[in-house]
Amino acid sequence: MGTRLYIGETTVKTHVSRVLGKLDLRSRTQAAILARENGLTRENPASAVLRKPP
Repeated sequence: MGTRLYIGETTVKTHVSRVLGKLDLRSRTQAAILARENGLTRENPASAVLRKPP
């Protein structure tokens, strides 16, 4: 993820940690469940693959 955004691994980990903290979650798994329960994910995971812009 960091490579696509041109940021370092430590920066990614910091951002993820802060987002989890603000949502009062302990893991990315909990974040994924919360997103799914609130309709923030697509039904077909294969369609959610990030693609390079043209």
